[in-house]
Amino acid sequence: MELKHTILLSALLLIGCEQEQWDDCITSAGPMRSEERIVGDFHTIDLDDRVDLVIEERANGSVSVEAGVNLLGQITTEVSDGTLRVRNGMRCNWVRSFKPRVTVHVPVDQLAKLVVRGTGNITCADTIIRDRFELEQWSAQGSTSLLLNVTSCSIALHTGAGDVSLIGRCVQTADLFSGIMGTHRRIRNARTAGEREQQRHCRHPLLGGYRSRCADP
Repeated sequence: MELKHTILLSALLLIGCEQEQWDDCITSAGPMRSEERIVGDFHTIDLDDRVDLVIEERANGSVSVEAGVNLLGQITTEVSDGTLRVRNGMRCNWVRSFKPRVTVHVPVDQLAKLVVRGTGNITCADTIIRDRFELEQWSAQGSTSLLLNVTSCSIALHTGAGDVSLIGRCVQTADLFSGIMGTHRRIRNARTAGEREQQRHCRHPLLGGYRSRCADP
């Protein structure tokens, strides 16, 4: 009887897959592969679904996608109006383990704004150097760890339980907003503890979830 119930439940779940996603539901991920793609120029990245992002030194206009060889085609990396949209088109993720994960590598020099959604984790292999950098988090559940050397920045955690770790410096102002906590702070000349020669005690602590310290101007 239990076997019949299991078979019936599996059948119902598979029916839930859209017809064009049927292959996704029954095909194994396969061995991990890396695929280089030319996407064109962009200044903003919009990351959604279960995809990890690595920000690194690489040729502008190019990205690299790491995933199971049978699933590479489900990961889209398209540029429109200066925004690189990274999407995971797989709709039957419940049939697979969370490992191995899908990872997209992007060039650090092109990134001025990052919009994060879903459960992807974000890491920096190189420092983001910009006059201004912006981060927005919407319903995100992953972890974001960034290396920054910027003149000003805006970090907004609108919704979601994802956490953000900032390391580096912001020469002028850092606007920090948490929608969940309902708080906003503006920090001037913010630095992390790594900038020891300029370190002071913070008069205004960074918001919860921002694992960094700041210095007085």
